[in-house]
Amino acid sequence: NEVADVYHDLARKDNISLTESVHNVKEFSITCMTGAYRRVFQKPIDFEWEMLKYTDSTAPLADTDLDIIAKSKSANLYTTNGSKVNSSDSMNVSENRDQAIPSDPKAKDATQNSNSAVEQTALKLSFTLPASCYAT
Repeated sequence: NEVADVYHDLARKDNISLTESVHNVKEFSITCMTGAYRRVFQKPIDFEWEMLKYTDSTAPLADTDLDIIAKSKSANLYTTNGSKVNSSDSMNVSENRDQAIPSDPKAKDATQNSNSAVEQTALKLSFTLPASCYAT
């Protein structure tokens, strides 16, 4: 294919053959490499996308793993009689994040100005990769 041709051309410029062994010693031969290697590109599964509109550039556009855990823990904090437990050690990350109030008047004005900024658009991607694959 065309991508392979590019790699072969680049290697050929350095007098390297990617298809033939240039060494009699097996350990130095490119064609005798053993093991499993990761793919450079991997097709994701469960791919979803969403266009988001926002005006506050400091507000998070997606829940973090910690936010998701905090929500599930707060939903599961019940006593045996069915009433909700008011635990001071339960994680309320999203509530604490939203209640941050700047003490400096200039900072408060800056926060209000950022909330009244021009509407912007973001693309939110969600997908699953196989084990040992990383999205960068």
